[in-house]
Amino acid sequence: MGEQSLDVLTASSFYVCFTGTLEINCSKEIKIQGVIGPCTSLEKKGPSVADSIIGEGNTTAWKMCVLDKSTCLTVMFDLSSSDRANTPGAVNPQLYLQFLTSYQDPTGQSVLRVTTVTRRGVDSTVSSEELVQGFDQETAEVVMARFASLKMESEETFDATRFLDW
Repeated sequence: MGEQSLDVLTASSFYVCFTGTLEINCSKEIKIQGVIGPCTSLEKKGPSVADSIIGEGNTTAWKMCVLDKSTCLTVMFDLSSSDRANTPGAVNPQLYLQFLTSYQDPTGQSVLRVTTVTRRGVDSTVSSEELVQGFDQETAEVVMARFASLKMESEETFDATRFLDW
């Protein structure tokens, strides 16, 4: 085997990917506040960018130098009621999120993975039962831990115990 073939095999066994980007498209009712994780902003502006920023925000696209199976990004969204009509009896809109992830695999091949999620909006003022059925406790714990870690790094007087007890 040549030296280059050995390098590709070694990289393949760890399956490390390079030059990754994440871009998010979403319904007009959803705003992207930011991402917590190993990425940096590509400063791509648009109507889906929220006014409030969490982590790497003020964009709809991010750059990741290296990706592997343990790479984890937490995307924070804002679904504020001020952008929606709160008319009783109004039909809730069909919401969607589309994640476009591109990267270069260990063989040098460019890959684009597109994941689209859609569901009808839920009016929490009428019934929270549908929200409760779709709630993932473990995911919520991880998101809150990552959010608390971010706040501890960026805010000098942040009290994690008080925040997490909230």
